[in-house]
Amino acid sequence: MQETKPTTGTQAIERAVALLTTIADRPQFGWRLTDLASYCDLSNPTTHRILSSLISLWLVKQREDDRRYVPGPLLYDLALTLPLHFAFQSACRKHLDYLAACSHTQVFLALRSGDTCVCVDSAGFSSVRLKSRPGMRRPLIYAAMGNAMLIGLPIEEQQRIVSSNIDHARLRADPYLSNYLHVYRRSRRCGFGFHKGDVANGVTSVSVPILNPAGVAFASLSAMTATEAFTNEKIRRTVELLRHEAIAITQQNVKLTKALSK
Repeated sequence: MQETKPTTGTQAIERAVALLTTIADRPQFGWRLTDLASYCDLSNPTTHRILSSLISLWLVKQREDDRRYVPGPLLYDLALTLPLHFAFQSACRKHLDYLAACSHTQVFLALRSGDTCVCVDSAGFSSVRLKSRPGMRRPLIYAAMGNAMLIGLPIEEQQRIVSSNIDHARLRADPYLSNYLHVYRRSRRCGFGFHKGDVANGVTSVSVPILNPAGVAFASLSAMTATEAFTNEKIRRTVELLRHEAIAITQQNVKLTKALSK
């Protein structure tokens, strides 16, 4: 892409944040310049210029061996200024371990971040390889963990977020757009986030929201495993387990859930 209009200060910030969040989504694998520019719909020169600034600020670094761009150390320093997030993650750990042991699935904790959700912790083991991992960020309609939060929002806000997520997928020519919408519609019908091999073949996941004291979803609990192992009865029992622990998290951490969802 070649930009034809002058860049405003706000646009420059938005582009830098877009690059930064995209890089953070693949911390181990990293990004080549051309791939990163294409994904963020920017020209190579613009992407290189912004990355140079981010590198100088230690927000991004370029690996010496393969020249790929990965998250920089300043991101860790900045994260330390958010103790409530770490406290909430720590408080949820016992619930994740309990759910993993009872459901025999891999369990995930996710937080809402605007029109996206980010996976922050996991427990347990799955017999199939899962793409979800702590640190992974996805638009809300892309996965069960995001849909669990999305379907509980007022319909006007749901429509705005779905439209934004669709634009995100179309911009990147994502071949799974129709699948994402199918997951969203199924989740609305069922009353919980429900992915059944729609994007990840052979993987089923169910998810429920964690509510703040005002009843607004700001996080979610999910369970994932091989589709063949997730019978209808197991899905029902797992959703019940997830809901029980989600309620317990809200009741036991009122101050944290209230602060994190502001």
